[in-house]
Amino acid sequence: MFAGMAIVTFMACDNKPQRLQPKVDETKHNKDSITRINAEAKKARMAFEDSIAVYAWGDVKFGMTQKEVLQTKAFNGAKKYDYGFAMSGANEYAIQKSLHLFTSLSIWAYFGGEKNNELIKIDISGSTSWDHFGYLTNDLQVLMAKFEVKYGKPKNVFTDLGSLKYTDLDKAKTMIIADWKLGSGKSINGTKLIEIEMSTCSEISYEYKITTKLSQVNDYSSRCV
Repeated sequence: MFAGMAIVTFMACDNKPQRLQPKVDETKHNKDSITRINAEAKKARMAFEDSIAVYAWGDVKFGMTQKEVLQTKAFNGAKKYDYGFAMSGANEYAIQKSLHLFTSLSIWAYFGGEKNNELIKIDISGSTSWDHFGYLTNDLQVLMAKFEVKYGKPKNVFTDLGSLKYTDLDKAKTMIIADWKLGSGKSINGTKLIEIEMSTCSEISYEYKITTKLSQVNDYSSRCV
């Protein structure tokens, strides 16, 4: 009798780990599946970002030569200077009107790399007088919304435009509003960076800098030195 009881007890203890094993395996399988799905989603997102990161503005791509940029729709008719191209006034005005912006736009293409013949930066800026500060913040919000539609939310938002006062900017002189970082950095043109900046001098200005991560370019922006 005692021997029989000992056998029954032994068999019951021996079966406990076997009953738990399927549940442990199922949990591990679920975790592995989630990890794999997340990795695939990240890979797909990076591939998508790399595909759009190559575009600097409109049909203009990073890495284009000066000749190629002048043949694009965006910079057709642009004026050439020693340090870059200025988009034609007609094209700038068309963009301003299509976006219903208060301020006039100034859009430049800058080059670097070998023989200074590779597009590495697009600069978009606008300015206004102090008494029209609201025009500037309105235009920045419009432009940010357009970028968010295409690229998603900024990686960092440093300043709330809705509550920004001109006195805040007057104290700071230069203020980063937000930035985006797109792409894996493994594509031929590196990572695409978009940074919005506001600055003051005799007037208030904003600037969108669209560059590649590895870009090296002289800064001919409108910021005060």
